[in-house]
Amino acid sequence: TLGDTVGRNREVLVSGLPDASLPELRGSYGHALKNIALDADHRLYISIASSSNAWSGDAVSDPVRCAIYRYNADGTNGTLFARGLRNAEGLAFLPGTTDLWATVNNRDNVPYPYQDSTGWYGQVVGQYVDNHPPDEFTRVVSGANYGWPFANPNPDSLNGLDYPPFDPDYDNNRDWSQFAATTFRRVSKGIQAHSAALGLTFWQGTAAPAAWRNGATIALHGSWNRSRRTGYKVVYFPWNTDSQGPLGQSDFVTGWLDEASQGQWGRPVDTAIDLDGNILISDDDSGTIYRLKPTLGLDTSRAVAGVDSAAGDVDLNGGRPRDWRLWSASRRKADAPENGISDYGVIGETTVTSENGTRTISVDTTKTRKRLTASGVKNGFTFTVPADGVSRTLKVWLGTKTAVGKLTLKLSDSATETVVRSKGLPSTFEGVATIRYQASGPGQRLTVNWTVSSGTGSVFIQAAAIAGTRK
Repeated sequence: TLGDTVGRNREVLVSGLPDASLPELRGSYGHALKNIALDADHRLYISIASSSNAWSGDAVSDPVRCAIYRYNADGTNGTLFARGLRNAEGLAFLPGTTDLWATVNNRDNVPYPYQDSTGWYGQVVGQYVDNHPPDEFTRVVSGANYGWPFANPNPDSLNGLDYPPFDPDYDNNRDWSQFAATTFRRVSKGIQAHSAALGLTFWQGTAAPAAWRNGATIALHGSWNRSRRTGYKVVYFPWNTDSQGPLGQSDFVTGWLDEASQGQWGRPVDTAIDLDGNILISDDDSGTIYRLKPTLGLDTSRAVAGVDSAAGDVDLNGGRPRDWRLWSASRRKADAPENGISDYGVIGETTVTSENGTRTISVDTTKTRKRLTASGVKNGFTFTVPADGVSRTLKVWLGTKTAVGKLTLKLSDSATETVVRSKGLPSTFEGVATIRYQASGPGQRLTVNWTVSSGTGSVFIQAAAIAGTRK
């Protein structure tokens, strides 16, 4: 009853869920917590986490202990909804849709899965375990299997942390001997391994500041067994309205971890937004709930762009070289240059391929750089650059191949997205987009999205630079 602060008339809706009393678990069940969500038809979704790091027995238990089940609101008619999710935490429906999303804590101590020159095959190697496999932020589809404990997302591919392909799990599916990679559905987004991604909150439809209202926050509880700690923060994912998926991760609240000493004084668990637009953050290390109160200022942000389809080769060795972010390596690099241009991210469930560029970008020695290609309508690339109250110019080397591309810009302090229409451009072109942008104040970001809007081909991206800046 609205206004009643006391829980009353408690009912048991679903009984018989696994706990430490099960004989096969021998009195221990470290992931006993159950997370829930309700859909628009009042159906109840319950996550049942694994009892283990990577025991295949969890995948054949009854109920399955790496899964999400769906019930009627009264707890009847329980059915297996999706599986292969080791420990699904923040279950939530994207507002206005039927899409269920979850954060997932992945396995520890994964053996090295490649028979290569390292000689590490089958060994637990610290420098590999530190970054593998990533935690997950994914849309959960009915009937899908997301891999655990037979396959692990690989963050080292061209896709990076976006829709990553799988590696076989050495312990349970060596050389794909038990299940083929095609058995499993790729996760939507990876998060740095061992971050311990917990609470998920969508901001759509809330009283949060308008500029932030199309995105999601996730609380990263923090690692306990990584050589250098990671997590201990709340991160924000802007939302792509075309693909209905998350864009690149950025820090929203940090400070619980001191990087130099590796000491920590808090561990965030979840976030919520109240009716006044304040952001609440729970911390189970100090037993605290923090309240972030937004400060609203005058919105003077703006971003405009044009595309020059007749651009020539780029020479970075001129009198005033630009600090280009080159996306040309055979594997996506995790570090970004000092100018703050982020690495690219992938939009949509697409696989990134690498092609030789048709124009030359020269750095010290003339060298043809590769371009990275994404195919399929609404699929493409995203990245961010720093923004403040100064007017800046961003150059982006991009193009299309038998497709029409759509370039969109979004400043973090702006409630609206700028759509740059490629009117008059052919469906196959390569050129430089010149983007001029200015935020209302310091500490902002410009998000650039480049996607296929029509056609059967692809869009590609090669490099980006903030004009006039140096490393």
